[in-house]
Amino acid sequence: MKRFPLTSALLGLTVLLTACPQPQPPEPSKPPAATNPRIVPLDSTKVSGLVVDTDFALDSMYIGSTRSTFFGEILLPKNTAGTALGTLTPGSADLVTGQFVDGCTGTNSNPAARTLFNTLYTAYGTQGDLLGQVYEAVVGGADRGLPEPMVARLYADSAFSFKGSCNIKLSDGSVLVQSVDINVAKGWNALVQSGTGLQSSLKNASADAQVTLTFLGIEPEVAVVIEADPVSISTDQPVTVTAKLIQVGGYSGTVNLTTDFPGLSVSPSSFTLPALPKLTAQGRLSGDERLGAASLKAQLVSTTLTFDFTGPSVVNAPFGVTVTDGAGRTVGGGEAQLNVARPGFSLRAYADMGAPTLVAGETQGLPVIVGGSISSDTRVPVNVLGGTSGITGNPTEVTANNAVQNIPVTVPATLAPGQYEITLMGQVGKVREEAKVMVQVLPPRTALGNLGTVPSLTSSNQGDLWGAQQGSFLKIQGTALAGRITGGGLIQHVQVGPDGSVWGSGGGLYRVEGTTIRSYTGVSSFSLSTNFTVDATGRAWLMNFDGFNQPSLVNVDPVSGTVTAVATPVSANTAVPVGRSGDGQHILFIAADGRLVSVTAATGKATVSSDPVLNTAAGETARFWLLDRAGNVWLAHSGMRARLLRLDPVTAQVVQEVNIGNVANESGGYVQAAVESSSVAWFIRSDTLVRMNLTDGTLMETPLLDRSSTALRMQYHAIALAPVSGVAVTFGSGSTTGATSPDPEYLRVIR
Repeated sequence: MKRFPLTSALLGLTVLLTACPQPQPPEPSKPPAATNPRIVPLDSTKVSGLVVDTDFALDSMYIGSTRSTFFGEILLPKNTAGTALGTLTPGSADLVTGQFVDGCTGTNSNPAARTLFNTLYTAYGTQGDLLGQVYEAVVGGADRGLPEPMVARLYADSAFSFKGSCNIKLSDGSVLVQSVDINVAKGWNALVQSGTGLQSSLKNASADAQVTLTFLGIEPEVAVVIEADPVSISTDQPVTVTAKLIQVGGYSGTVNLTTDFPGLSVSPSSFTLPALPKLTAQGRLSGDERLGAASLKAQLVSTTLTFDFTGPSVVNAPFGVTVTDGAGRTVGGGEAQLNVARPGFSLRAYADMGAPTLVAGETQGLPVIVGGSISSDTRVPVNVLGGTSGITGNPTEVTANNAVQNIPVTVPATLAPGQYEITLMGQVGKVREEAKVMVQVLPPRTALGNLGTVPSLTSSNQGDLWGAQQGSFLKIQGTALAGRITGGGLIQHVQVGPDGSVWGSGGGLYRVEGTTIRSYTGVSSFSLSTNFTVDATGRAWLMNFDGFNQPSLVNVDPVSGTVTAVATPVSANTAVPVGRSGDGQHILFIAADGRLVSVTAATGKATVSSDPVLNTAAGETARFWLLDRAGNVWLAHSGMRARLLRLDPVTAQVVQEVNIGNVANESGGYVQAAVESSSVAWFIRSDTLVRMNLTDGTLMETPLLDRSSTALRMQYHAIALAPVSGVAVTFGSGSTTGATSPDPEYLRVIR
């Protein structure tokens, strides 16, 4: 009958059958005093006696060797041994060299001697069930006085003697120190091992030693051995394999079977294991009759298990079968390999650049591609699982033709911008595929109508946002379009003065007057392509330049329309951007030599910085004049050492300098900027909002357009500070995959 080997996982004991002498069983396994013990004289040539401390019907026990756990069978009719060791001669593969050499110090008369050493026999029941271990406890004679003495059986292929000490490393990493003093004859020898803790001794047994065969029961378990390993599945049909349920330690009762592999089920899922026979039912079988006793009808040792799998089309992985009792406690198990190879499909999200983007608070189409070895006209139901993000989807059939198709996905409005992992899941028959996908969630947006591109956006002291778009001014309150004022020419730049007046420039110079737009003349159209500003009294200021003559700083009176030139000690060499202080009392520009010029708006008096602020000879030029939330004035300039400069408008000196090269000099650079404070600034790239920490230079990027679109990624966005501290507002086009024109304009609020 087939035996199943004793393992440390089943027994919780390590049987050291190889290189080093074994320590005796740990103290928790110390046998209780034998009841009605069978005491026999120790015989070095024979193992005999009644096995005590068990009422199981034992069949046999094994000495074991490095070659096989089942070397040296000792039959136990009526639980009684009587086997002459002379009939059990180990082969060469059963012996080891260096038993008392490796890890030992002392004198060995024959280091080449090969040995087999054992103190514990593995014991099996009449149905082949592994029940425990047996050892020979020394209960009489001179050796009885040693601490916890037990017999060690040693076979040697040649005689030797050894006196010294051996260090034996145990499985927990500790070291057992064993003192040894033995004289060994060729053949079988009887030694006595004794000791406690990590101290042990080994000696020849005394001539008057008496022993009792003592049983050590193991923790009852059920071992599952799947004989058809691997379990191979090539279709959607279940697969039935042969298996054995082994009642380790005499386990009996109803047990349940499950697997630890997702999608893999096993049936039958429960078995009832009858109690093993006790000593009164002892009977040894032989030949075919013995094998028959090991079948399902007796102890459910042999059976069939059916495995059914719903999951990926290709799997090559280990799995476990877990055995639990009625209370759900694990009482055993087994392992095998699962091989699945059947027609299937592939599933992935599509984005031609970066992660697919979704907008918080909206239901959108997530582009996916399904292909694979199944028919190209197969319809695969695909769903989206968003996990803790709360992103959801409705099951949608997608054709497995390797084409981009959209499935609807809904993102909670409260989900913070950032990257989230979602799971795409599709199933056809029992083939289920999953794909982990990172998606970029954009801030909530509000549709403001099909407005077209809005190139400029600014905030007012009253908390409104004003945008410039073609020939109109757009007024935005909160997240809604509050009004559109038309009647001007092309408006590219919009500015709101400290007094609340709204001006724009582009095809001309314009100002909002109630529900109409007033146009102003007297300044060169060349000057209107750059940024201008508005002072505290509502006058517009810009660098007037006709392309030929010396540029001059001018202001435009909002009532009379009078254009007044203001003389400055140094001048610009082109129509440079003009900025102002937060209170509108000072007007600022960069002169041709790179110095900062600050003009008092009320008097026209100019202050010029002592040193250049920009290295104009090296190509540094002013790009944007910006005001932070506290009213501090900043200059963003271009060049190899692109910087943000916070300036003092009274002294014309640099107060703070921040290197922004990691934004400005990246591919595409930036198109607009806004400064929140001395520690935070915002930049708009072609399709990305960049939040920069001005203290340490770290960046946080948020895509602004649908990256699955190749048609409209370059749509223009404008940016301004929102009325709420720490928030920026962007205004620009969205896009749809494959679209050739912009979607409606959106207002996005980003923290």
